[in-house]
Amino acid sequence: MLYDKVSIISVISVSLFLTLMNQQINAQTNTTNNFTKLFEQKSISAVHVFYESPKTVVLRGEGPEFTYLGQAIDVVKEYGFSVDSVTVFTETSQPIGNSTYLTDIYTVFMSRK
Repeated sequence: MLYDKVSIISVISVSLFLTLMNQQINAQTNTTNNFTKLFEQKSISAVHVFYESPKTVVLRGEGPEFTYLGQAIDVVKEYGFSVDSVTVFTETSQPIGNSTYLTDIYTVFMSRK
């Protein structure tokens, strides 16, 4: 009898935990879509919202054309965010033949208080 009660409590606890985790994931997903949708409405392409929360936004874009990335940064700054840091790495690819293509990938870390 005691084991049955422990089993029921365990099942309820796991179910509650999974429900809370699902709500948190849904909240993060809804938040993440805000800047993505806003960029689409403003025709800002070639910028990916890598991460978004109420206090942090991480954008990713490719160089050497910075127009879209600059526009995206300006939009996010309108919502009270500021740039904390920028990283860049070079991606190498060989899609056809022996030609090597180099692409600079920029990641912009932004936050607000």
